[in-house]
Amino acid sequence: MRRKTQATRGNSQHGFIRENNLRVGMKKYFSLRFVSRLILGSIFVGAGLYKIIYPESFEKTLHAYNFPSNSFTGFIALIFPWIQLILGAWLISGYLARFVASIISILLLIFIVTNILFASIGNCRACGFLSELVILKGGSPFILLTINYLLLALSATIIMSRYSSVMSHK
Repeated sequence: MRRKTQATRGNSQHGFIRENNLRVGMKKYFSLRFVSRLILGSIFVGAGLYKIIYPESFEKTLHAYNFPSNSFTGFIALIFPWIQLILGAWLISGYLARFVASIISILLLIFIVTNILFASIGNCRACGFLSELVILKGGSPFILLTINYLLLALSATIIMSRYSSVMSHK
């Protein structure tokens, strides 16, 4: 009888520990950094796929920047969509999440600066990241600027998080 009581106590305590570990594990898996990784990674994968499927739209956007060389524009149009796709996939998977988020932050800062520069001189109405979306065509460059700032904030949450990926917790 006594052994049965101790066994029951042990099981209930073990059940509590298991339930508590499950709760802690769920917080680690579904935290702000995890959701930020999914959102930002999905946006980069989607943008990269769109540019790969419709390269003429992306080249048209690049020509709006009036680069001096067409070969430079062609090189960017060929390489950049694949970079976006790979970075987005890595971010979703959690592979080198902080490093990837840092690279994405640098890219977003470049997009923000170019958007501000070209919008200030009136050279490009819709330059910057995600400018090729049909929804935003003809819209204000400040909409794109706001979107870039929000994406930069998502990237910052990933960089400043304690764990860079779901798999790295101890």
